[in-house]
Amino acid sequence: MTFEPVVALLGRGGRLMRYMDVFSGPADSGVGIPSDPVKQEAKHRVDQYSIGAAEFAPWGSDVVLTAPGLVYSSIYHLRATGQVVKVDVKLPGEQRLEGILGSSAKDNWIIRTQSGESANKMAGSHLIENPQEFLYEVNPRTGELIRRLDLIGPIPGEVACAADGKLVAIYEGEAKQPGTPDTLVFTSAIR
Repeated sequence: MTFEPVVALLGRGGRLMRYMDVFSGPADSGVGIPSDPVKQEAKHRVDQYSIGAAEFAPWGSDVVLTAPGLVYSSIYHLRATGQVVKVDVKLPGEQRLEGILGSSAKDNWIIRTQSGESANKMAGSHLIENPQEFLYEVNPRTGELIRRLDLIGPIPGEVACAADGKLVAIYEGEAKQPGTPDTLVFTSAIR
């Protein structure tokens, strides 16, 4: 069994316009596929997770894509014209790209990363609690990190949007009084 994700450009009404060459690289020759059916099924689940972890986000009139299960440090910029530009992000240490937040075309990209230790723990046990995550502002043309964004209140995974120079988060806040339910907090801040 081989696994090759496909991305296609669709027109109005869902009409296929053309396939996009996003994950170009050497084809999977079948090397490394386990012969044990149980291990084959496990590999198939990992493959499904890999493409299922992909995130699409708007960036102006274009779309950006991260595929953390397939490529740990690249963002694919899918232009409205159908052109695909792969931007390699220079991450510190063993960090891995987890996602990208939607924003307007005038904004730099905001990415979410996970520590290598958390990612390796997840890969080994398939369980992780409270992974160590970070937010960075990234130059969309070069992939260079501009700065790390530190948060007070929400954790990086709770930040939902980065449009118009702001970060927006929705998260569960602390209860105001003992015995009362926690509150749902909506917040935005200039970055």
